[in-house]
Amino acid sequence: SVVIEPTLKCNAKCPYCFEKGVGYNDLDEGSADNIVNYIIDNSAQRQVHITWFGGEPLVHPEIISYICKKLRDKNVRFYSTMITNGYLLDSNIENFERWNLKRIQITLDDLFEKFDSIKNIAPNSFIKIIKNIHKAMRANIKVSIRVNFNSENYANYKNIIKFVFDEFKNNVNLYFH
Repeated sequence: SVVIEPTLKCNAKCPYCFEKGVGYNDLDEGSADNIVNYIIDNSAQRQVHITWFGGEPLVHPEIISYICKKLRDKNVRFYSTMITNGYLLDSNIENFERWNLKRIQITLDDLFEKFDSIKNIAPNSFIKIIKNIHKAMRANIKVSIRVNFNSENYANYKNIIKFVFDEFKNNVNLYFH
């Protein structure tokens, strides 16, 4: 199992982000080649699980494609999962198969305008992310929804559960942190 950060850049501005103030660099091809070589040297004919993390990994999808192609060219068996805010899923769905993407985790800290004010991605980003979750599910990607809760949204957790169940039924994994 390997966790790879394609970039530390992010399109959201979450107030709780632990990466606030770090250098926002992208993974370059030279470093990606080193990662591929490390995986090859240490996989020993086992299937490799890659988790794409960041920043927001979908801000730099080219390097994900680059690494996946290199692994495929070397006949390395792998599958991947991703921790993402979900905003850029729709522009990357065509890559999911090449990335052997099986599962995504998306954080929904609250609902609608409150979510938008926490993430600060764009107006109506909550609606777009909900639509993107449906698109990912239609592409056979398993979805886990994580809710970060604190004193500000704790009272709303029942509404969040109800919304997720009404919207997705039992087709997503929902958990609170």
